[in-house]
Amino acid sequence: MAKAWAPSLGWLFPPSPSAELQAQLKPVALDLAIMKRSIEQLANTQDQLARKQDQMTQAFAALQAAEQDIKQNILALAPLAPKATHVPPSKSPQAAAQ
Repeated sequence: MAKAWAPSLGWLFPPSPSAELQAQLKPVALDLAIMKRSIEQLANTQDQLARKQDQMTQAFAALQAAEQDIKQNILALAPLAPKATHVPPSKSPQAAAQ
């Protein structure tokens, strides 16, 4: 249509592809569409995996915090062991008599 208005600009518009070229390009275009869909699916899967990894990281951090709390509670509840005191040996009555 633009060619009809300005024939001198015809070089800007590529010629219509032939039927043979269209037939050759059709499977390529189909393969590209399939590849595009596969890439989109991979991107979605990657996003899902990233979200799962974030959830696992948060769960792991929560478990570590719970472990620390449990350890602190155990230490707080454990009775303190009596400190060992040095008891000097008792003197025998014979040693006292001398």
